[in-house]
Amino acid sequence: MEQAARLRRIWRRDNKQRRRRLGMSGPTEATSWLDETNGPLEFAVMKKLVGDIEKHGYVRNDGIDGDVSAVAMIDTDNTTRFIIRSGKHRIAAVSALGIDTVPLRLNARNCVRLSEVEFWPSVQKGRLTAKQAREVFERIFLS
Repeated sequence: MEQAARLRRIWRRDNKQRRRRLGMSGPTEATSWLDETNGPLEFAVMKKLVGDIEKHGYVRNDGIDGDVSAVAMIDTDNTTRFIIRSGKHRIAAVSALGIDTVPLRLNARNCVRLSEVEFWPSVQKGRLTAKQAREVFERIFLS
């Protein structure tokens, strides 16, 4: 609940800075639909972000929305992939600039290990079987 309120504050701040009101409706509250109005706006925002990173380099920020945070997904052979939770625009911008590495903010308690599938909350609560959870992991991990 607290995280959703924080995201709404960030969206409002960003909308005010962009002098637009981007909707928060869509598949989830964390995404918004792009249309003829919002598409060019998002392009302009990305263009500015790429220019800023090109000029000043990638600068980490401890602010509320100032860093790239991710969840580590760890396979049984300790191969690791990351799911970006916040900072997707920054990742896209550094990728466009050909930057290969970016520091991530990780929470060690939020690692998803395939070897611990039986203890995942969704499996413990009976929402998924261990087999279904493995299939979800593999789809995300291998994509």
